[in-house]
Amino acid sequence: YFGMNSHVVSQYTETDGSEVFVDGDRTLRVDASGEISFSVSGNNGVLLNSNSAELTIVDCISSCYEIAKNSIGLSSGDGVVGLVNVIGASSSSCTISFGYFADGMPFTLPNGRYAASFEISGGAIVKAELYCRKYTLSGGSSLALPEKQVAAIAETKGGEPVLTYEDKNNSVGCTWIIN
Repeated sequence: YFGMNSHVVSQYTETDGSEVFVDGDRTLRVDASGEISFSVSGNNGVLLNSNSAELTIVDCISSCYEIAKNSIGLSSGDGVVGLVNVIGASSSSCTISFGYFADGMPFTLPNGRYAASFEISGGAIVKAELYCRKYTLSGGSSLALPEKQVAAIAETKGGEPVLTYEDKNNSVGCTWIIN
């Protein structure tokens, strides 16, 4: 996905156990917690494909979605990858982020992470972060605060209450967040 040549890539292991692959100015890092990061130090990003003469924001979203779906989405269990945020509506410079969902309900990941986030510059991916997670719905139930209490909290703090699955690294529970 990131245009690295496996025949010329150099590989090393960092002290924390992360595996790092370097091909020219492109670096791919895979750590033990399931985070994958890609970056380019020069202007040699991964060019995105377009169905027309000019790359559009829709092309950028579609290309990044395909990468997320066909990488972390293949091993996410009951979680599915979906678009959650686009910052900058230009195909020349934007950030596109995806989250995990199960039964239409979003997962809130630790430290405000996204399932996948792609930084686009000049029509190419110059930075990407993917967070590998696998979710299994147990079929049981999980208790969250009653809606009336959440509505009162949201009114006090300001914002919209959203019911989510909260990923705490070791466990997942149902909770409300205020957007």
